[in-house]
Amino acid sequence: HRETFCEGFFIASFPQKDGQAVEKSQSFPASCGHNECSSLPAMKPEIILRYPLEDTKTLELNDLAATICFPTGIKVCYSEKEPQAIKDYVTPITNQKGERYYMMTFHFYLKMENDIYSKNYEMHPLKHHLMKFADNYLNMSEDEMDQTVTERIQKSLAQAQELGFRDNVYIPYCICLISKYPYIIQMKKCLQTIYSLIINNDESLKNPLEKYKLNKLIMHLINSVPIPEDIKTRVHFYIPYFSEGIELKCPKYNDLNIISTTISDLLSIFTIDYIVIIFRFLLFEKKILFIDDDYTRLSNVTDNFISLLYPFQWMHTYIPIM
Repeated sequence: HRETFCEGFFIASFPQKDGQAVEKSQSFPASCGHNECSSLPAMKPEIILRYPLEDTKTLELNDLAATICFPTGIKVCYSEKEPQAIKDYVTPITNQKGERYYMMTFHFYLKMENDIYSKNYEMHPLKHHLMKFADNYLNMSEDEMDQTVTERIQKSLAQAQELGFRDNVYIPYCICLISKYPYIIQMKKCLQTIYSLIINNDESLKNPLEKYKLNKLIMHLINSVPIPEDIKTRVHFYIPYFSEGIELKCPKYNDLNIISTTISDLLSIFTIDYIVIIFRFLLFEKKILFIDDDYTRLSNVTDNFISLLYPFQWMHTYIPIM
């Protein structure tokens, strides 16, 4: 069995039925970047489309994979303003056998009429938010009901009611490709093509025929693009929206992340002295925690440090996004 470019693909999004709210998520910032959406509850994401349809012996796509896409839960955007720019990042994941995979994620929003959203989705964060506020307000004691608290609750209720009259909402989506090797740039280009196919045809996630066209491209990437077997061989394949072919090199060393990444983020964030200190901690197998609100930058930085270890390997737990 010859290895191929990708092992799997899935789309994670807002649950249509039986959704579960994330506890205390009203304090989490919304990924759309709007303050009025941040106060709404986040939901646990779910996988709405996947290939292969069933789990394999080495690759399992479950709720954990969807959670990696939305670590703090998923929030619908009710704002009149367009959500923030699309973001992408890579996350290494490990299966039960200890084998490492690379999951490239690509986030975006799709606009939907509020009436259609109300018909298709059981969970309405805005209604949930209003009901919880009203319940808290009714259960407050006289000692708690000071003027400041009352004004804050009334302001939040007024803001939530205003959002309810918006004509449209924006639903977050995350498309993901999974590979055994760190073909980061190549997977990113493929996800950009899949994204273009989706936004250029709103029916791509609903209409069976359009969904088939999308699946056909995905199946090609997973089943028909081989990995070069020696370092002298190159594989070129073509996808829509890219005039030039995408090149794959032989991953002679599985841990050699430098196949597809650069260290520009590393050099722009840390001084040489700090890079040397962190590198020393890695060589001595120390625990290191990186904190950043930008998942793309966080993923690139951790991947860069792992690449710098070559020819050594990081043999311990490696979780870029938590």
